[in-house]
Amino acid sequence: MPRDIVYRADLDGLRGLSVLAVLLYHLGVDGFGGGYIGVDVFFVISGFLITQLICARVDKGDFSFVDFYIRRLRRLFPALFTVLLASFTAALVLLSPQHLQRLGQSHIWALLAGSNIFFWNESGYFDAEAHLKPLLHTWSLSVEWQFYLVWPPLLVGLLRWSRHARHRWLHEARLLPALLLTIFVAGLLLTEMCLPSDPEAAFYLAPFRCQEFALGALMVWFARRRPRHDFLQEIAVFVGLGAILYPAMIYSRETAFPGVAAVLPCLGACAVVYGGTARHAGRLLNNRLCVSLGLISYSLYLIHWPILVFGRYWLLREFETTEKIAAVVLSLVLAVAVYSWIEKPFRRRSERSWRPGAFALCCALLSGIQVGICLITIHYGGFPERLEDGAATATANVAGKKKQTIRYALSNRRFPASDTRNVLVVGDSHARDLFNALHLAGRAGRDPDLRVAWVAFDDPCISILRNWAPTGGRWARKPRRVEYCRGQYTDLVEHLSEQEIQQVFVSASWTTNTVPKIGDLVGLIREHSDAQVFLANRRIRFRHQLPDLYARFQQPDGFPQYVTGYLVVEEQMNAQIDAITRDMGVGLIDVAALVLNEEGLPETFAADGSLLYFDGHHWTLAGAELFG
Repeated sequence: MPRDIVYRADLDGLRGLSVLAVLLYHLGVDGFGGGYIGVDVFFVISGFLITQLICARVDKGDFSFVDFYIRRLRRLFPALFTVLLASFTAALVLLSPQHLQRLGQSHIWALLAGSNIFFWNESGYFDAEAHLKPLLHTWSLSVEWQFYLVWPPLLVGLLRWSRHARHRWLHEARLLPALLLTIFVAGLLLTEMCLPSDPEAAFYLAPFRCQEFALGALMVWFARRRPRHDFLQEIAVFVGLGAILYPAMIYSRETAFPGVAAVLPCLGACAVVYGGTARHAGRLLNNRLCVSLGLISYSLYLIHWPILVFGRYWLLREFETTEKIAAVVLSLVLAVAVYSWIEKPFRRRSERSWRPGAFALCCALLSGIQVGICLITIHYGGFPERLEDGAATATANVAGKKKQTIRYALSNRRFPASDTRNVLVVGDSHARDLFNALHLAGRAGRDPDLRVAWVAFDDPCISILRNWAPTGGRWARKPRRVEYCRGQYTDLVEHLSEQEIQQVFVSASWTTNTVPKIGDLVGLIREHSDAQVFLANRRIRFRHQLPDLYARFQQPDGFPQYVTGYLVVEEQMNAQIDAITRDMGVGLIDVAALVLNEEGLPETFAADGSLLYFDGHHWTLAGAELFG
């Protein structure tokens, strides 16, 4: 192994291109639907450089774990701490209480190098959309830190052991490449096995990214074998850049990723690592522009996403072209500032200042202070006192109200057989809201003979009803979810067959994929029951979460008029549903009209001043009671 590590400008250039791909993807620029592969290229580079550094230090006999981890802290912590602090400060001003509370949670996990685990646990149907998570991008930093905790001790132990091994095949030149190749194959197989059943785990968790670091580490040994002909290096650069650029432009959100799809950009990064020092093709990477972008790539990656999140949150819409350009310019300016005034001073400090123990203690103390502030923020519900009294009350404990509606439906979803009026509600979370409304109406004595139950049949399951083979879209990524839908189908058939049901109400968040399947669903119900069928049309929804809109407006007077500007009414789809109900002799429940008052404005408040929605289209229990 080389005793000294030579700086390679081409790797900084590759970093620059990778962060640019990520930035363009996050901006929604056409032609970069797969720009997220830039993160995977970062992992390959990290695996290569960290392994190269450790091997060089072990060769010289001066490797120190304390020195290694302090260097990592100096490299990563100051900029991260600065961006986290700035993000929290901006959130105090901009975010509603519920989102400030959630940011406090993700802030803690980012400091503890576990934000990838946090966002994995948080992922799901009712998870906040990505544009409401200012620290979502820190998941990749957590994956990298977890790599640092596992790989260096393992690598150092194997290096020291292999050099004293009696058998030649146990020498590091054979043992470590074989081990890394095994990790790559095993990691890839594990990811492919996990993708169908839990794609969120495959995306966020470190074990499903280990093959990418392993590929980079493997290049430490491959890079030693230079080709006999220089033109092979030139070709390697062009092929590698093409293998990175192609998926960045062709992949999309629907691509099953990582897994096999991640192999192409990772191999492309390996090819660039191998041939990046090429005399001519290397200029594509080691030019001043790419290298400069690479030098600020870490700060740029940290800074750009919070700027996009806070900007969209403030505007309550997507960026226009000029605003995208302004966001890029602001991100670059701030990245240069953080790199120049924070990153470089800590990385190039003199040995007399910031001794390792003092620096580690300072990082721990600063992290402890931030964790304490975040815990207080979480405990006090995101400080609703920041808002005016009415808005503070209306937007308080939104997460608790959401859990309350789900818990209420799950605990009351079954009815015993009886001679009273039995109504079965079928559908997804919108059907759950309808169930809550009917159940509360029965309990309130408005219809004392009413007995109501809810059977879950999710919107995506409706879209593949009677055709259980996944053909594309989200089901191409999650084919095992088909079994989940089969379970819902069986549950529905059992209820229809075994219970005395007078009426069936069907409700869902109808889409262009599910509306054509309404006939199949109604036919299924009629096959197993003589009950009268009613169909709820598509509910109106708000483009943004209602608590967020009220936190911005803060006045009850005029709020219905204000949110009307953010109202989405699917008139064309509801006309389709209306025609289907007439053709099939099915009753229509006009939920779209139900939630409007006599003036045609959306109902937003209950009698006690609380909001009727906990997001943009799901009812709180107060909303269900009113609409029931």
